[in-house]
Parts: sequence; C-alpha cells; structure tokens
Amino acid sequence: MSTKTAAVQHFTIRHDGVAIPVSRGGRGRPLVLCPGLLTTQADLRELIELLRHDYDVVTFDYRGHGLASAAGRYSFAEFLSDFAAVMTELPRLGLSSVPVLVGHSLGADLVVNYASEFCGTAAGLVLLDGANPVPEPFLTEADLPELRTLWEDFATQQQAVKDSPQQVLLSVQDIVDVNLEVEAFRFEIRQRQRHRERIARLVAGDNLVLPPQVVEFLDQLRAFGVDERIVGVERDGWIPLVTRSPERVAEWVARKQRQLTDPQFLDFYLTLSQALDWADDDPRLAELADRTAVCLTRIADEHGHDYISDIDIEPPLTALLDTLALDTAPPVRRLIGLLAQRGWTGWTKLERVNPKPDAMTTH
Repeated sequence: MSTKTAAVQHFTIRHDGVAIPVSRGGRGRPLVLCPGLLTTQADLRELIELLRHDYDVVTFDYRGHGLASAAGRYSFAEFLSDFAAVMTELPRLGLSSVPVLVGHSLGADLVVNYASEFCGTAAGLVLLDGANPVPEPFLTEADLPELRTLWEDFATQQQAVKDSPQQVLLSVQDIVDVNLEVEAFRFEIRQRQRHRERIARLVAGDNLVLPPQVVEFLDQLRAFGVDERIVGVERDGWIPLVTRSPERVAEWVARKQRQLTDPQFLDFYLTLSQALDWADDDPRLAELADRTAVCLTRIADEHGHDYISDIDIEPPLTALLDTLALDTAPPVRRLIGLLAQRGWTGWTKLERVNPKPDAMTTH
C-alpha cells in the first residue's frame, strides 16, 4: 500500500443554479465516490482518506449538503443531475482511465441509474449500505412514522453544525419526499428483475418449446450474422407471443421471414448488431435512424400500416418487451428517440406518427 498520496484539489462546479464542491486526491485507479443522502464529504472523511492511499478519488457534496449551496427543491432527479455534472467534468481532470463508481445508500441508486443510461462511463460499480437493488421495500407506510421521527431528530441536530462542512439544509419533508422517490425507483428495478427471472424460467422450462418455424427464424438471423444479443431479444419476445396468440405465430413468422429478404430490413438487423457497442452520441445512430425510417415508411406504404404494427399483445407486455430490448441493447433507447423524430414511435409495437420538420436531415 502506498504511504503517500497526491495533494488534494478542491474546486467548484456551477450547475443548475447551485455550486457543487468537488475534491480530488490520491494515487492509483480513478474512483468516483457518490455519497448517501444526508451525508457529506466531511462525514466520509476517514473513508475518503483510506481510499486515497490506493485510488485517485473524486467526490463531492450534493446541493444542500456540506459546502454546496442550497436549492429551491430537492429530488432524486436533481441529485442525479448533480452527480451527472461531476461526471461531465471528469474529462477535464485527465483521469488515467474510466473510473470505478462507488455509491453509498442514495449514491448507489444514482450510480446504477447513471451507468445504465451512459454505457462505458464506469469501469465497475460498488454499492454500499442498503443500496439498490434491495430485495424488499425499505420504506413502507408502516415504517414512515418511525423514520419521520428519526429525521426530525436529525433536523434538530443540524443546528449544531450549521454553516459547517457537515450541514444538511433539507427539511424533514424534503427527506421524506426523496426517500419515497428512491423507493419508487427501487421498486421499478425489482419489477424488471422479476420480469427477467420469469422469462428466464420460461426459456429454461422443459415444457416450453418454441414452434419450429420460430426456431428456424432465429437460426436464419444467426446465419445472416446477427449478434446473439439481438437474437436473444427476439427469442424472449416470441415467448409471450406464442403463449398469448399461438394461432397467429405462423402468420407472424412468415411475415418476419419475408422481411429478411428485404435488403434494407436485413441491413437494419446487421447494423443494429454493430450499434450495440456504439456510444449514445455516435453519429452513426442518426444515420441508422434515417435508413430505418425510410425502410419502415416504404414497407408501410407498400403493404399497409398493419403489416408493421400488427402485434396482438397488451400494452403492459409491450412495455416489458421494450424494457428487455433497452436493457440488452442500450443504444436502442437513443435510436427510439431518433426514430420518433422521423415518424415512427415504439419498438416492439411500431406506430406511425408525424415526423418533426427536417428530422431526416438533422444529425
């Protein structure tokens, strides 16, 4: 273990009308420490000092915490924006590599959310102290009165550290509201996990065999060179379709197989396979959206809108399948937004909409 650490740098990021104090110090692999709610850099001083022996540590205070300025409102989204502002500043610091993100309590939820939205920004995640994902709700209606009492005591104790690096300016109601938001976010994560587990059980079940024509279609995708991750999304999508409307599977498969004979449609699958490893701001995504929108519009004009959007499943199941696609292929989220500008919305169930002016020429 090193016995010396680099000098600590202190600077301020001005973001969204607040001043966010940031510190950086230490030697070794870059690490960003995201504190918990009601926790400041000063509270974590001993941990930070220990980490700096082996890591180049960047950490900060949220709005209304420590030496950060107050804000008019405190929410999960706003704390996430504070963290995102710090992450945006990292290139200017000249870190030696992509950092490990360490989140404590609320900070763990923030780093999970951020890393899922911005692929490639984290070398790894470390989640500390009751962090997301948790198997069961942390905050229930039955727990709220007792926790509110604890937070009221915390607010009273804050008078002793007012105007110090340990102060927290949030009111008791602010604290309650943020915790309820975090619990809602964790609930969504738990639901996604359960959906994935359910589909995994279906895939592994001995009593489930996809119809031969579906298996043949998936094998065709592989033969054309489509990435296995995309084949997996297709397979998972067929499972509820087979269960929900078995009488229509042959019709849908035949349609998909005809679409594979369309060079533009096949090009979409192959380019999307490459796009799995693109960054969200890669200009090639806009080019893919252009080509895909033109292809979809041509097919709809030739065969009718139902030829593309005729998927007989309920909206909740559509949302689940969309979520599976987004989680497996993160660039799809950006591509969906670009397609919406070009006249097509959705993913599992595509719908034609009015494109934004000049969207087809704007990258």
